[in-house]
Amino acid sequence: MKNKNTLEIAEGLKKIGIKWTIEFRADGPWKKYLQKLYESGFSVANIGMESASPTILKIMNKTKNPEKYINDMESLIKEISTLENLALRINFMFYVGETPQTVRETISFISRNFKDIDSILYTPVFIVYVTKLYLNFENYEKEFGSKLIHTPYWGKRHLNLCQPSKYFSFEEVVHFCNAAEKIFSTEEGWIKSEAYHYSPREEILEDKLRMGRFETGK
Repeated sequence: MKNKNTLEIAEGLKKIGIKWTIEFRADGPWKKYLQKLYESGFSVANIGMESASPTILKIMNKTKNPEKYINDMESLIKEISTLENLALRINFMFYVGETPQTVRETISFISRNFKDIDSILYTPVFIVYVTKLYLNFENYEKEFGSKLIHTPYWGKRHLNLCQPSKYFSFEEVVHFCNAAEKIFSTEEGWIKSEAYHYSPREEILEDKLRMGRFETGK
């Protein structure tokens, strides 16, 4: 979007007086409008980083300059940390071609910045029919040892589960993602980040406890 349009939308939302959220990228021109968004009621910054591994970012074609992309993300995290009550959620994806090294790079990034992150979402990659990823999957199978996993349930939704590489099974990825979310999301941070789903705090916490995302002694 053009910056002018973004600023006009921010002004309009400010007049309405609501809390709202959007997803956006760290390598966009956010410095030109982040403060205006914040002043207009922007309450949750949802950033689709996907990975902090230059190798994986290239495989998924997220950016042509992974190093700059990662630096931009760190700058955005620092900027958001100065804005009171603006929650930060970062979304990560366990992609095809992952190795122990690429996972360590992402975990290292999160660890460096976790004090300024309210919550993370870490999900396995789902393979959608007819996408570039799906059409090229034979190459990933040969290069990385990736495998499609067909199930009736996900097949009805035109999705395939995936063993991302020879290093990790799908089951291992699921357990890893759940553990990472527990480690790098605080209870309060998760609740703040879920606010845009319009559920009362009690419902959000109950749902996450049921799914085993948080441990509690209560």
